[in-house]
Amino acid sequence: MLPEFHRDALRDAAIACLDECFSAIAEGEPGQSYADTPIGSYLPRRYEHYYDGCFARDWATTIAVVGWKLAQPGDIALACVTEELALFTLIRHAQMLLDLRELDNDEQAWSDLRDLVFEDEDFLFLFNPNSTESKRPSGHVNMPSSVSGSTPGSDHSTQRATARPTHSASTSHSPELRHRHLP
Repeated sequence: MLPEFHRDALRDAAIACLDECFSAIAEGEPGQSYADTPIGSYLPRRYEHYYDGCFARDWATTIAVVGWKLAQPGDIALACVTEELALFTLIRHAQMLLDLRELDNDEQAWSDLRDLVFEDEDFLFLFNPNSTESKRPSGHVNMPSSVSGSTPGSDHSTQRATARPTHSASTSHSPELRHRHLP
């Protein structure tokens, strides 16, 4: 069960991320890249050339959808890799909020949530600058603490992601929805 203040932090993270998205979009100009805005700050750098105005609006929508899904009772179904990235972003933002508020940031609770809502964490390979779309890493990829949202030396300072077949990650929607119950 995710502690109440963790759920509150997730809600606050969704609101804050959505506000950041709307502000960046409002301040943006036609043809602008959003890679160096809050929109691009939680996303894989190697795809920053795609973070244009259309992407920024789509990302804001995805953050809103995932925030809405988190607020619903019962099961949460992440429909695509983008929603996985959005939830990962919200979790990292929530962890930062808990740290700023000097509240207990229970790593085990976050790990349990990730185990529950993510079928796997293959999407983390996107943060690895050494992997490519055509050549995916085999086995596990160690992710730096800046990606995992953990501090160096903690039990969760690295994340592991197993390679996913190219066709699964390149399609925008998974053929089946993954239902998980949010504690």
